Amino acid sequence: MKRLIVIFLFCQPFLTFSAGPSVYSYIKYSSNQESCFLQVYVSSADADINAIEGKLVLPPQADDLFSISTKGSPVSLWLKRPAIKNDRVEFEGIIPGGISGEHNILSLECAKPVESFSAPTVSLSLKTYLNDGEGTLVVAQDRGIITEDLVKATRGESTDKQPPEAFLPEIVSVEDLYDGKYVLLFQAQDKESGINRYEVMESNGTWKSAESPYLLEDQSVLGDVYVRAVDEAGNFIVVKAVGGGQDKGVFGINKLNSNKISSIVFGLIILFLLLLVMWIVHRRKKQ
Repeated sequence: MKRLIVIFLFCQPFLTFSAGPSVYSYIKYSSNQESCFLQVYVSSADADINAIEGKLVLPPQADDLFSISTKGSPVSLWLKRPAIKNDRVEFEGIIPGGISGEHNILSLECAKPVESFSAPTVSLSLKTYLNDGEGTLVVAQDRGIITEDLVKATRGESTDKQPPEAFLPEIVSVEDLYDGKYVLLFQAQDKESGINRYEVMESNGTWKSAESPYLLEDQSVLGDVYVRAVDEAGNFIVVKAVGGGQDKGVFGINKLNSNKISSIVFGLIILFLLLLVMWIVHRRKKQ
């Protein structure tokens, strides 16, 4: 948990202060004869949340029953990615910049019919850490399970023709994450169909499937790094990662790429030669 607090404090760009915050957690459950969904929510109107830690206890044999999705989650840095083990889901994550209001942290979908599944057998415990400069712990008040009707949707041709919204991938180095190696943090938003996947390309390499945080292969961080976000309809956007300390403060790394270094060295050589020629000409005139 110490790791979570250290990274959370490093990642927050702004600090806000509040007294007596109220944070709530609950589960939205919906089902029919074919499938069911469990959605974990956190909600707060007067607190800015930067980190979460939670545990979801599921019914027996849940390992074979559910699949997990974090699509649309505000958490962009998973220190412990949600995974089902022994009928439990444990998770830890960072939300750079913080959030307030109602947010869906993660979702579980049944992988097969669930006639015998009963929603009340599910329990949730959630801890949150505030963006108050100290990472204050607030245990979310559990509001239980909200049951909703699941309407079976008919899928037609997608009407989403717009790419995901522009976003800014950031390169960071945190002592407690990958032993302080450089990693890439990113999170895109697509309001129409949602994000399907991410791909990363370093320097002149090839596109590789990726999740945030992504451990960079080139730890010299001299080349350009690009992230491609693809939505469910196949639309995509490609953006360049922040690579200079002057761009994003603590998130950046104050290094120049190889092309810039070559240009600077070449320019200095030309300047030196010009000054040398001028000095020689000036000396000959005096003679």
